[in-house]
Order: sequence, then C-alpha cells, then structure tokens
Amino acid sequence: MELTARLAPVVFAELYQELQSSCATQMADRLADIDRDLDWLSLTIQRYEALWAYRLTLPDPQERYQPLDADHAALAAWIAAGLRGYGPSNEINQAVQQAVRDRTAGDPPELVRDHSRVALVAWSLGQVVGDYDRSLPVVFCEPLADRSVQLAYEGLVQHVVGLPEVDEWPEMLGSAVLWRACGLADGLRPQRGGRSNLEASVNELIAGMRRYVSSTVLLQWAKEWPEYTKVRNGFTHVAGENGAYSFADVASRMRNRSEVAPALTSATTFIGHSLAEELLDSPLARWRAVADNLEWELQAYEDFAPAGSDSWTSPHSG
Repeated sequence: MELTARLAPVVFAELYQELQSSCATQMADRLADIDRDLDWLSLTIQRYEALWAYRLTLPDPQERYQPLDADHAALAAWIAAGLRGYGPSNEINQAVQQAVRDRTAGDPPELVRDHSRVALVAWSLGQVVGDYDRSLPVVFCEPLADRSVQLAYEGLVQHVVGLPEVDEWPEMLGSAVLWRACGLADGLRPQRGGRSNLEASVNELIAGMRRYVSSTVLLQWAKEWPEYTKVRNGFTHVAGENGAYSFADVASRMRNRSEVAPALTSATTFIGHSLAEELLDSPLARWRAVADNLEWELQAYEDFAPAGSDSWTSPHSG
C-alpha cells in the first residue's frame, strides 16, 4: 500500500479554517516565517472552497475526491507543527474531523474513507488509513529523518491495516503491535551507549509531550507502559526468570483491539510528536518555495467556482 498522505480539497479548507480560528496568534507567527500572513490564509481557504464547490458539480463522485498532490499536505503539516505553543491539539483534531464528516455525509463511504480522514496527532498532520477505526493507523504527511524509525513505523501501519476482522487475533498478530511500539520508543529516544532501556525511553517521550498532549492521556500512558514493558519481556524472553512474566503469563494478552489500542495510540503519538519537532525547525527555503508553487496553483481554483453563484465561499465566512 502507498504510505503517502493525500487529501481532498475540503480537508484543507476545514483544517485551515479551524487553525485560523483557534490559533490566530501562533498562525500569524508561523506564516511570517514564509513571508505570508492571515490574509493569505483567508484567501487560501477561499480557493480550496472554490475547488471543492466545483468538485461538487461533477457527476462522478470519484473525481470529487481526487486527492491533491502531496505538497498540499506537506505545507499544511509544516504550518501545523509551528502552532504547538497553543497547547494540546486533540480538541482541534476532533473539530476538524467532525467538520469534514459533516460536509461529506451522504457521499460513498469508500471515497470519503480514502481521501478525507484527516488526523492531527501532537501537532503532526496525517491521514487515517484502513478500516481499523476512525483515528488509527495514521500515515503522516512527512517522513521522519531517521530512516530506520520511519520504516519501522510504516511496518506498524501496514500490519495494523492488515489485521483481520475477528473477535480474537492469533497471539503473534497482536503481540507484534506491542513489539513494534516498544521498538519505536527505543528508536526515538535511544539511551546512552546504545543500550535498550525501554522504561527510560518511554519516560523521556512522555515528558517531552506534556505541553502538546492532554495530561489525562499522558497519566494513563505512564501507568500502562510499565505493564506493557513486562508483557513485552514475557513475549520476548519466554522463560520469565526472577519473577518476570513468562510466556505462559502473557500468551492470552494482546488478542484484541482493546488490549493493543494504548500501545498503538501512544506509539503513533510518539511518532507524531517527534515529526512535529523536526518540522518545527526545518529549513524555511523549502517551505517558501512550496508555498510559492501552491499559490500559483491555487489561484486557478478561483475560476472553478460555479458560474453565477457565491456558493464556493467558505461556509464559515458568514
């Protein structure tokens, strides 16, 4: 499967509208880094709306949801990463998802699913893929710089997308999610000397996200991960010496969604947080160039508005 986030125009209209409404101060500062301002953003929202309004006139629903090039998602991801000073992103994420669902209600579910399920995870923008659920797994709009960690995360996404629709998975299907989540934590925060210390790695990751993920969620993970570490060791070491879990103690664990969900959710958030950190300080020349190119492309979308109608104007503009 292609692991590239490519989204329909309505997603960008709703995403930018929500970010503009909620994070205007942070947004103004972020846009200034690429020589843009809030007026540019308002015009950009109108242009995405114009394209979407045109798409709604097309008789073929597949053409309506034809995704835009990956640069649209990449620029939105760079902008979103710079808004982290606002605080946790979960409420904004939920608001954008609901707005997009409202505007795509009634369309063929498979089209809506493939190109409009947006996710904002610890201020990192991505796209939900597969049928696992509404929020997971997530393909992020930009890759991590560490190729090994990126490939390991892609493997996790592909594995979760391929999980069968059954009440109880074979043991190795579920435990693989935990193994990979632990590996990602180790890879994102390696300890001194290259030695694995999963507890230390997870604690560093959780501590670094305190401003960007709700305290309730982080407290839950802080309680769950010590147990996850012991369960992982039971699967890995089997024998369970010196009071540790043996394989027999954990063989029935990780068999369904509710058991693997915290590991999958936290691993996804660890990746999103780390990616947002990288994007926050990535070279500005690239993003100025992307913004320039997309601006030329977006200007043409104004001409797509249905003739004699103002229906293309953003529904949020009053």
